[in-house]
Amino acid sequence: MHHIHKTKAKKDILGFKVDLEKAYDRVNWDFLQKMFFQFGFPVITINLIMWCVRSGKVSLLWNGSRLEAFNPSRGLRQGDPMSSYLFVLCMEKLALLISQKVDSGIWHPIKLSRGGPSISHLLFADDVLLFCKATNSQVRFVSSTLNDFCKASGLKVSADKSKFICSRSVTNRRKNRFMRLCSMRVVGNLGNYLGIPLLQGRVGRAIFDPILEKIQCRLASWKANLLNRAGHLCLGKSVISSIPVYYMQVLWFPNTVCNNINRMTRNFIWSGDVNSRGLHLVSWEVLTRRRRDNGLGIRDARLSNISLLGKLCWSLISSNNKI
Repeated sequence: MHHIHKTKAKKDILGFKVDLEKAYDRVNWDFLQKMFFQFGFPVITINLIMWCVRSGKVSLLWNGSRLEAFNPSRGLRQGDPMSSYLFVLCMEKLALLISQKVDSGIWHPIKLSRGGPSISHLLFADDVLLFCKATNSQVRFVSSTLNDFCKASGLKVSADKSKFICSRSVTNRRKNRFMRLCSMRVVGNLGNYLGIPLLQGRVGRAIFDPILEKIQCRLASWKANLLNRAGHLCLGKSVISSIPVYYMQVLWFPNTVCNNINRMTRNFIWSGDVNSRGLHLVSWEVLTRRRRDNGLGIRDARLSNISLLGKLCWSLISSNNKI
């Protein structure tokens, strides 16, 4: 997103965030079965899985009373551990359609650098990001590819929630034309992807406020006064040290945010309240020391952020195919 917003290349680029309406509830069973055959699954395995998919029953509540159960004709049961894998298999069809158009030269993907890999799509479950050059023909190809996929799979693109972003040199006239071609709205920011904000500029402190609020809300729901100090330590390590980890893998936390997380950790351990300081019996250095070094094994927020981002950097350096 930062590249789309800041690029000065002569050829403009587009980024689409596609929302699939009621994705799990719309999957066509015949399409799912065809995908199994296309990927070469054994017939016995296909029949067993399709029996599990088709054997489910649905019952509705009407004025507080349960109606007679009936068999649905499509869709995957949410909460079933197998459903997520089946849906990913369905989305592979969209990836295959896009890859075929890229290989044939119809779809023009974008490049983040001259020697970097081409990026046409990023898929994770029902979260879909598509990228192409900013031309009328490319927008038509994106729209037609989505229509072909939806016809085959039974899924539906939500025009109200789907959106796209343009590089800054695209004029308003062209943006309006693109909106008519793809039936999506143009925005300045695509929002969140997998719970992480798709940032285009400097990371502000306001982005991390929900993380700090989540920590406070999680601890406020516990009866901390009923726990002894060992309970405070165990709860602080499991709650405060785990909530920011997902965000720390991709975002550099400002020092003020790291200090606030460390402060809440200290306060909760010694007083049972994130906003009350309490009496500190040992230093923060002892708290963050490893247990085998006579410490308590508390994670320092800044060091955790550095190590998690270092893991990401090493993954990018060691594998040329990583994006």
